[in-house]
Amino acid sequence: INLVKKYVNELPEDYRQIIICRYIDDLSIKEIKEITGKSMTNIYVIIHRALKILRKKLKTQKNAEQKP
Repeated sequence: INLVKKYVNELPEDYRQIIICRYIDDLSIKEIKEITGKSMTNIYVIIHRALKILRKKLKTQKNAEQKP
């Protein structure tokens, strides 16, 4: 969990803000839209890109830990 927090904190500011709103604060896309002023489509794209970055970093970390 600490590793996930670390990687979330490394995201670009707008990505981080939306990920925190969505998954920590449990806000709907509509609520995030009202807070950020971004379109719903843009929010979906940012979430997709941020999760892709996080998955890649976690996978890289996991692979590094498995190497002897």
